[in-house]
Amino acid sequence: MKEENDRRFKGAALLRLLRMAASKPSTLWIDLRRRYRLIHSQIPGQKSLLKEMDVFRKALEMRLVSDGDPFVDPPNGSMEDKDLLRQIREETRQSTRNNLTRTEAYFVIYKSCQELHWALLAHLVSRNGGYNMTDLHRRAVKAVTSEADRLAFFSFLERCNDVIFRDAYPQLRLYQLGLQRKRSYLHLLPHFQVSRFMQVAWQLFQNGMDNRLLTVALIINEQMRIEAAMVDHESVIRRVFATPAFSAQSLMHVSAVLFAARDLRGRQHGLYGNFVRDFTSVTERIEAGKSLYALLFANQDQPRTAFLRAAESVPHTASREDILPQVFTHEATSRGLVYSPRLVDVWPDVLTWPIAVKEWCEDLSALDYLFPAPTVRMRDFSKRYIRQLRRLEHFASVIQSKP
Repeated sequence: MKEENDRRFKGAALLRLLRMAASKPSTLWIDLRRRYRLIHSQIPGQKSLLKEMDVFRKALEMRLVSDGDPFVDPPNGSMEDKDLLRQIREETRQSTRNNLTRTEAYFVIYKSCQELHWALLAHLVSRNGGYNMTDLHRRAVKAVTSEADRLAFFSFLERCNDVIFRDAYPQLRLYQLGLQRKRSYLHLLPHFQVSRFMQVAWQLFQNGMDNRLLTVALIINEQMRIEAAMVDHESVIRRVFATPAFSAQSLMHVSAVLFAARDLRGRQHGLYGNFVRDFTSVTERIEAGKSLYALLFANQDQPRTAFLRAAESVPHTASREDILPQVFTHEATSRGLVYSPRLVDVWPDVLTWPIAVKEWCEDLSALDYLFPAPTVRMRDFSKRYIRQLRRLEHFASVIQSKP
């Protein structure tokens, strides 16, 4: 058993080295492209955005100079504030039971406050997080992983989603309730250990900052939270990122975030999104998030309407049957289609505890990512995704047929 584990780990390490080698040019290209955009890209209201970014920089600089420990509990407020804190903490605890409840909570927020672009982005990305969780029960993944590896990978995905939700949902909810009650609750953000970066962003947004900058700030913040809480830990890298499943999927570029679209008659007409080659790169995750945001909001309204139509018409079950019913099925005994189970059928709710995350914003470097991505071209990835899926399924059948 020890020899087999050593052999599996060496194979996974080799795959990881190949993935890292393949991702280096990509990461360099992403950084160069980001810097080029900052200088040359033209997006609506660019001059105004650049001025607001400068205001953001100055406000954050002042905050960094004046702050002590940002996570020291602030003094207790009024009874209304205390009741509100209890309410949001309980809502957060209930809504982070699993991927399905988190995904729905984001959508409820967006439908109430459509100026919060990030809530729609989070809803659609969270759907993909659920697909990644149920993918662990597909034949192609089981062929190259042990049960322990799959459990470790699921736990990693669950904790990352939970870290983001526990941080972001109270921020969104405080804004939503503030609108409903016609007052500001930004002074309660420190009670939820919200980073100084986002405290500045919300204050500027309340004073009229472009919601595109708020959205990109949330993208940056949540990826930095993941980086601080999970990705940078050596134990996670060894247990999760070195598994054959993660390395092989990254190497073959099948780690996709895809949004389903439906036409006016309710018929599906494509999958649009992005492929994340190296999840361990915070730069790549941020730029991928900005690209997905541009897909949703930088293009004309029609694509976003098509994505919303799909989200509203197909309840999220975390089975890929939700987005490709002609390819996947949640029924294990069905023939001719790829098995993709529903979340409730294969994974239990996980009673997670919040991970202690230190303040990640210690300087102004995160502001380098703040400029939004320009309009992106709509590309239907259906054929490419299905082609790669077939390759993985064939690979799994070959592996399982060997004695």
